[in-house]
Amino acid sequence: MNIALVKTKYSRNIGACARALANMGGDKLFLVDSQCEVNLESYEGAAGAQVYLDNRIQVANIDDCLEYGDYVIIAMSARMGKNRKSHLLQDAIERIQSDSGTKQRTPLFVFGPEDHGLAQEDIESCHLVSRLPTFGEFASLNISQAVLLTLFIYQNKLSEISTSNCEFVPKQGRPFPAVETKKWLKLLGFELDAPKVNAYKSFKKMIMQGFPDELQIQLLENIVRQTVRKIEDKSLT
Repeated sequence: MNIALVKTKYSRNIGACARALANMGGDKLFLVDSQCEVNLESYEGAAGAQVYLDNRIQVANIDDCLEYGDYVIIAMSARMGKNRKSHLLQDAIERIQSDSGTKQRTPLFVFGPEDHGLAQEDIESCHLVSRLPTFGEFASLNISQAVLLTLFIYQNKLSEISTSNCEFVPKQGRPFPAVETKKWLKLLGFELDAPKVNAYKSFKKMIMQGFPDELQIQLLENIVRQTVRKIEDKSLT
């Protein structure tokens, strides 16, 4: 997880972005054609994350970043246009993680200068364009805020994706009866194909919010198995 700041104008912002990178467990800080110096203001802005400034990598353009790693380059831009297809960041992360060609590659999030954001020529060097969710009328974020929010969403979404296919295991170690429950719900006529909200996910969430112990999970499994058996036996008669 890396960031590239393109043509940054204010030294203190570089320091604040370094601090955000440290907060979220990031790796490299690239400065692309920086329009200011890394100076005392930068180090003051980093406030404990000065090592990122010490290890910064200064390059002339975005393509040069690829000399330091195999990155999926994501342009962060709030602007959308006819020829500028933009994905909400959460959707972009899912797309990257579902593609076998990009899943193992490290993301490099690219941020433009404070006044105008990324130019079209910069965006053309990136694999895709993404935007951050905002809920007010003013969609423009301070660059360090944008970096912090971007990296937080990435870490949070990555954690969500990595556990989405794992069944809940109660404290005593008995897994939720996923296969049996899905079969039961299908026999009852429920559709389970919806990726985000369906009867299985809602039912499982409702059960798990009660923090069931091993005996309760076993009881649920027995009930589901017997119900499935009775439904199947009835369908044969």
